[in-house]
Formats: sequence, structure tokens, C-alpha cells
Amino acid sequence: MKTKHQYLLLFYWVALLADCYFIYENNTDNQWLAKGALMPLLLLYYIVNASRRHHLNSRVITIAALVLAWAGDLVLLKEGEQYFIIGLVLFLLMHLLYIIYFFRVHKLFPVKQTIIIGLPVGIVVLYDILLMRQLLQDSHANSLKGPLFAYMAVLSVMLIAACNILASKKSKSLAYQYFIPGAILFIASDSLLGMNKFIWAEQVVGIAVILTYGYAQQLIVHGFIKHVKGRV
Repeated sequence: MKTKHQYLLLFYWVALLADCYFIYENNTDNQWLAKGALMPLLLLYYIVNASRRHHLNSRVITIAALVLAWAGDLVLLKEGEQYFIIGLVLFLLMHLLYIIYFFRVHKLFPVKQTIIIGLPVGIVVLYDILLMRQLLQDSHANSLKGPLFAYMAVLSVMLIAACNILASKKSKSLAYQYFIPGAILFIASDSLLGMNKFIWAEQVVGIAVILTYGYAQQLIVHGFIKHVKGRV
């Protein structure tokens, strides 16, 4: 059985590509419309495909996460450090909900296959150190190192939680196909966002940020749909 209303994903990608175009044209007025449409379209796609009565808590978590993402998208369109921090908090909360969801799919303890956790932990710790060394070269980023460290830690735990699902015989296909690629794309998107805000300031990087972000959200939400339908 296929997911219903695939045209909603088409509209989602039209809005995503429109957002890229408006970033390129530096058209902030229309960017509000394009970016503001992304999460509502993805949320609607989720709701019409995840309408079973069971998995109520999982559905509530997903809907809350997408609402937080929508609010974060809009806040980050505003200029100013206070809006950046608010957006950071909103997305941090969204990632926390994704972490809770992943651990609901497969609990962390007991860890029977330590390489499934140990290898991702080692990789993300090394990556976080290298990225923070780059970001903290900027004095503005250095003044925000507390929130940046917290955000990166939560984002890294999300990837580890996604990798943890590989230990589940029932749900590991979700990890391979949706959750791990989605988490990696989120890390790529947020890394590019940080580097572009504090180091590069290149318009083309902004396009890469929204593309990786948009695809990450679609992958994770599609994985959630398959999970609540029991199609793993």
C-alpha cells in the first residue's frame, strides 16, 4: 500500500525550490510565503497518511516537532541575534522530540551491539570538535558558544539515536532508508548554516542549507509514516 496524496510532496518540493529561488534573488517578501508553506504541507502529508488510531503518542510527537520546525523557519527569517537564538531553541526542541521518537522505536539500553553506538559517537564527537574550532574563529560565534555547543550536542545525539535503531530487527530498515540519512542531512544543513552565518556569508550556501534541510525533514517524516503504519 502506497502513501496517499503524493501531490502534497510535489507541492512541498515546489515550495522548497521556490524558496531556493527567492534566496538567490534575495527576495525576502516572497521567501516568507515559500518557507512558511514548507512545514504545513509536510504536516498535512503526514496527517493524511498516519491516520490510524494506534501510535497516538508517536503522532503527537511528530506533529509537535513539525510545528516547532515551522515556527523556527519563520523566526530565522528575521534579522537579529535574538531571533537566531529563538530559532536555535525551537529547532533544538524539535530535535529533542525526534530523539524521543527514535528511542521509542528502539530503546538505547541495554546496548547489545556496542559498535552501533560507539562508532557514531566517535565520529560525531570528532566532527563536532572540528566544526566548533572553525566556528569559534569568529568573535560573534564565540560569544554564542554555549547555545551552539548545546545545539550541536542535541543534533549529534539525534544521529546516535537514529543509528541505535539499527539494533532493532523489526525497524532497522527505517534507520537505513530514512532516519540515518535524514539525521546526516540535518547535520550537514545546520553545519552549513553555522559556517555561512559566521564565516562565509555566501548566497549559494543558503540554497544548500534549505535543500539539505528540506530533504532531511521529508525523509524523517516519511520514516515516521511507515513506522505508525507498521510497514517496516
